[in-house]
Amino acid sequence: MSTLSTAYSQTKEITGVVADANGKPLEGATVLVKGTAIGALTDSEGKFSLNVPDGATLVVSYIGYKRTEVPVTGNSVNVSLEQDYALLDEVVVTGYGTQRKRDVTAAISSVDEKSIREIPVASTVDALKGRVAGVDIQTVNGRPGQAPSIQIRGQRSINAGNDPLFVVDGVPLVSGGTAFDINPQDIESVEILKDAASTSIYGSRGANGVILITTKRGSQGRTTVSYDGFVGVTSAIKLVDMMNGREFADMKRESRRQDASGNVFWNGTIPDDANVFEDPVEFESIAMNYRYTDYQDLVLNNGLTQNHQLSLRGGNATTQFLISANYYNEDGIIDNMDFTRYSIRLNLDNQTTKWLRIGTSTLLTRSIQNFGSSDVMTEALANNPLGVPYDDQGNLLFLPINDGIRTNPLSELVPGAWLDERTRHTIFTSLYAQAEIAKGLNFRSTAGIEIRPETQGRFRGRLTNDNRGGPADARKIENTIFSYTVENLLT
Repeated sequence: MSTLSTAYSQTKEITGVVADANGKPLEGATVLVKGTAIGALTDSEGKFSLNVPDGATLVVSYIGYKRTEVPVTGNSVNVSLEQDYALLDEVVVTGYGTQRKRDVTAAISSVDEKSIREIPVASTVDALKGRVAGVDIQTVNGRPGQAPSIQIRGQRSINAGNDPLFVVDGVPLVSGGTAFDINPQDIESVEILKDAASTSIYGSRGANGVILITTKRGSQGRTTVSYDGFVGVTSAIKLVDMMNGREFADMKRESRRQDASGNVFWNGTIPDDANVFEDPVEFESIAMNYRYTDYQDLVLNNGLTQNHQLSLRGGNATTQFLISANYYNEDGIIDNMDFTRYSIRLNLDNQTTKWLRIGTSTLLTRSIQNFGSSDVMTEALANNPLGVPYDDQGNLLFLPINDGIRTNPLSELVPGAWLDERTRHTIFTSLYAQAEIAKGLNFRSTAGIEIRPETQGRFRGRLTNDNRGGPADARKIENTIFSYTVENLLT
């Protein structure tokens, strides 16, 4: 027994540093001697010191990182921890910092990178649908590239806007437009701040809630090249049940029987067809065994959606980078409606000195949305099915029925008849510098710039529902959003 006790009592003092994969020191990491209660916490520089027995093994852990076991072979131990994505939900971004989820008392929801990436959508916001309690995200009109409507915990105002504040990599945005331009494959995590306790640091700007978006950064190690893409087909999942020719004719006959106003033939019975159907086209369709046209079927097609992304990620102990290029295209289920986006992202971090770290996040995008005409579906659903869209020679008829009430929805889809192109360029960049002034005291300065030139060009031809044979018209609207933000934080 005495021999065993003497052997175990032989200890030595070791020192070490715990850092992440990028070489950044981790303050507060736990270092334990395996099988004992001997341990220590790392300081602001990630350093620790311990008295350990010979042949000991250290167990190093930190929230959000994989637990690592390191055998002690000398007097110095350097440990590099890898992120554990299965544990990322234990850490949430809360405005100007991070906290463990179990320590957060405010209403905050978090969505990780895996949940966002597994859904083929155009924007990060679309990927949040149905995933966060209290967040209502609705498609406005179904057009390709159209930004959805977002409400956090219901409507906050009757007259003012209800859009939440978007904060990307610590920089608040003037509008949500830039957030919709961020490629979902570039997102690391999204946090939604819902109540006053979590949004108060943003003042009145956060009255409707705050959505914090954190993009991916570079990592230490060999440069990796990755491709991510998908191709899909879109279609209308539920169509409006339209009347056929006989059903419409019977409905029109019944409407005349019920209409006594100004109807000299009314006697409580259905008038003959000569007093019900006044258009020769209707008579012709009835004579042809109730010929009818389903305009909804004519204007709806299958759309093609595709997304392609190429990324480079890597770095060394001092510099880490991520570069990505993305192409997204969505053809609508109606002709003349589509959306295309090109984007390039650069995220760069550099440990300039032992006490200074600098970095940048830059996003450049160009998006083109062909908005299309709103009258296509309106006319397709309201047209008389007994009318005909083409004459006997196959020429398009502007008026399927000669009553002049409804126009042919296909006339809006003739190439060059209706053009509504909306082009947007986005330049969003943020720069930061973080300095360790003293042990446990850090200063971080962040500057962000957002520039969004937008152009809308619209042309309406003569034979469109708006002009109905009158003169064609055109217009061009240009608008530029410019904003900058400077934030200084001492922690």
